[in-house]
Amino acid sequence: MRIVCIIIILATTCCLPPIKACSRVPQGATAAKSPVDENFVVSVAGHAQSYVPGQKYNVTLSAYSGLSFVSFMLALELETGDSENDPNAMGAFEISDLSETRFSPRCPNVVENTNTNLKTHVEVVWAAPTMAGQGCVLIRATVMQHRDVWFMDDGLLTKRMCEEEVDDINTQPSIVDPCCACDEAKYELTFEGKWSRHTHPKDFPANSWRTRFSDIIGASHTIDYRFWQYGEMASEGLREVAEHGSTRTLESELKDQSEHIRTIIKARGIAYPNVTGKTFAVFRVDSNHHLISLVSMVDPSPDWIVGVSGLELCLANCSWVENKVHNLYPWDAGTDSGPSYMSADQPQVPPDVVRRIKSNFPNDPRSPFYDPTGAEMKPLATLHINRRRLYEKNCETPDAEQLPLECGTTAWTRWDECSTKCGPGKQYRTREFRNPTLAMRHRCNNALREEKNCMGRKCATFNEEASEGAQPEAEQPGTDPECGLSEWSEWSSCTVTCGTGELVRTRHYLNRRAKKKCQKASKARLQETKMCEAIDCGGDIGNEAAGEGEPEEAKAEGGGADGEAGSAEKRSLFRNFQSFSQRSEDYIPPVCGVSPWSDFSPCLGPCGGSGQRRRMRKVWNNNEVYGVHDPTDDGTDPCRHIKLIEEVNCTNPSCDTIVPSYCYDSLRVSHCRDSDVANFWYYDHVSDQCAIYWSDRCDTNQNKFKSKEECDETCRLPRHKQELQIERLSSEKPQPVDCMVSEWIAHSCNASCGDGVQLRTRRVLRTPKYGGKQCPKHLVRMDRCYQRCDDMYSVSGAFGERRHMPAKIQTQLEPRDECRYSEWSAWTPCTASCGENSVRQRTRTLLNTDLSYKCKDRVRIEKCVMMPCMLNSNDDSDKW
Repeated sequence: MRIVCIIIILATTCCLPPIKACSRVPQGATAAKSPVDENFVVSVAGHAQSYVPGQKYNVTLSAYSGLSFVSFMLALELETGDSENDPNAMGAFEISDLSETRFSPRCPNVVENTNTNLKTHVEVVWAAPTMAGQGCVLIRATVMQHRDVWFMDDGLLTKRMCEEEVDDINTQPSIVDPCCACDEAKYELTFEGKWSRHTHPKDFPANSWRTRFSDIIGASHTIDYRFWQYGEMASEGLREVAEHGSTRTLESELKDQSEHIRTIIKARGIAYPNVTGKTFAVFRVDSNHHLISLVSMVDPSPDWIVGVSGLELCLANCSWVENKVHNLYPWDAGTDSGPSYMSADQPQVPPDVVRRIKSNFPNDPRSPFYDPTGAEMKPLATLHINRRRLYEKNCETPDAEQLPLECGTTAWTRWDECSTKCGPGKQYRTREFRNPTLAMRHRCNNALREEKNCMGRKCATFNEEASEGAQPEAEQPGTDPECGLSEWSEWSSCTVTCGTGELVRTRHYLNRRAKKKCQKASKARLQETKMCEAIDCGGDIGNEAAGEGEPEEAKAEGGGADGEAGSAEKRSLFRNFQSFSQRSEDYIPPVCGVSPWSDFSPCLGPCGGSGQRRRMRKVWNNNEVYGVHDPTDDGTDPCRHIKLIEEVNCTNPSCDTIVPSYCYDSLRVSHCRDSDVANFWYYDHVSDQCAIYWSDRCDTNQNKFKSKEECDETCRLPRHKQELQIERLSSEKPQPVDCMVSEWIAHSCNASCGDGVQLRTRRVLRTPKYGGKQCPKHLVRMDRCYQRCDDMYSVSGAFGERRHMPAKIQTQLEPRDECRYSEWSAWTPCTASCGENSVRQRTRTLLNTDLSYKCKDRVRIEKCVMMPCMLNSNDDSDKW
């Protein structure tokens, strides 16, 4: 009997129809679903269009146009429909109002009403899926107005939320335009070095003490500005950072673009032995300035940098990135062609664009990052960006809260560029209704366009037509009198005598000290330029004005219009020609490529004398570079006549002006010799040596340094640097220079009565050079001395009797003004273990301190006799 029952039950089970999916048709509905009505909307707070795994979002179901509903259902579904395997793949709702909402007892992941009261909106919380990679989630709603009218899923009753793209630490996120974040954000930036012999062992610099990341420079800026970018040419400021680690010019360039910049980012560089350490900076961003760019030099290197360009911190959900980690890899600035860390300076001709250095680019085994397998490169540094604070801002108009929900608008776009490049202009921004149909139906009159005044800053240069027609802008009324400007100077002569050049005129602030303050308040043009055409190009090309100097062949063959065309063609060859030598033989044929002139070298010559400054450029044959065959080529070099080196005369300042003036001050003895003394160094310009002396609280010497190294770097080395430069440039063999020493100086006898020892010293006034006579070994000499003991009597304190004393001596000792000292201390250790500058000292204390103004013999210094120091390596030349 039991077996029969089991069979019947199994048969009955197999024959049951499958269980239907959860129905979201509202209970009590008596009619079919109504057509779509856009007055019922499902929205997510903050206008979010995507979700971050694990984050929570406020979901609202609203009725507009004065409508209401009595019941509702909110459900979650995966867009792919694969929700059966993992019910948590869609996230979950959380109840925020128990009086109006509850979880449905019939369907999972569904929230429904608890009563049938009229409602205009309800709110719930949706916790996004915690696991990444779940795809898009659909938030669907069912709304019933009454039994015969209900809506489900159509139109705005379905909200699609897709997982936000999470950028990895090696790639930058996509740009958000416009940024709808209302608040401003403050960030802390941490630059952490990773570059070391362990992470990048190939050809790592042998002199590891030279490794460093230069000072970091950057800015938070607008979306339409970059100061460096992949595929773009490096500016002068970027070149100086990439080649020398100098940020001054780039910082000036950033300040000139102040209309695009919110904060200039600056952080100290990190150097050996802390190359793998950290450095910090703080900056702010807003909805207009939501990108950051920064750069730092990799040193030593030809022109390699690390950094980011246009890193986005704004999110599409109108919020700010909380924290971000980004790896930094090397970039080639394209201004130097050296392939390795220690490559000599080799200017890139012609300059290249900024490119990313990879394990397979450049394809040069000399590159320290080259890997024939193309393996991934390890980062040189890592950027950590952490949000520290939000500054709440009111982004809406004052009456925004009073406007109906039907008139909701999107966020304002970013301000467009100023309508004028120089001077007063206008800027505009726009926005749109979120639902234009509803807005039109309700006759919303929100402002959809705004304008504001702006000031064009690009006033550095003007073309000829603009400059001639433009007048200097009038000073605006109410301007600070402290910011008064002088009149414009006369136009300068043309910068060239042949080809296209420039005319320049300038003006200045009457109060030069107020320049920085006034430029910050309202930037004024201090320089104007305009183009000029110079035609004095020598005898080979006709004078355009007078028609003279035309070659005879041209006169004979080029009559009429053809002759004029030929002359014009020749003149056009010089239209864009600039030459400091301004000679016709510097004409550059089209087949020749010429690099820009380098900067002039320092004045090469002796102190106080005349010298020469030199600059160079490179020339190449375009046909040879690009492999073009020219049938008219006769085998001669068409570029051989082009000047490659140019020299100009100059005058060097005297050696005394190179060294600060206080280095030549004589040492002044302090007028109060108290017991609180310390050792300092001073520069003795006579002997060209740094010497030690003692200083107290009353010392007023400016020629005063805490260490010998500081003294050398400030006063001694500048002169030596100039002399070394002269030696290197001089073609003649220098004459030997003998050592010179001072005369013997006798010091007081160490005995007050009887036999003693007297110290005599001399010092080196000039060190030998170029094989000259060496200095004597002995600079200190001790001689015997004798002090006469006079017949003196003193007052006995024990018996109160007075003894005889010679009248002369008695008159000297009766005033109680003699200096009484303690015993001498032991000699201190010598200040160096080798060399000629090692000294030691001993001290004693003044017992009757009321006579400190005159009793000064409290410190004794003597020279230590030491072995010469061993010579250092040739790296000492790096000091220069």
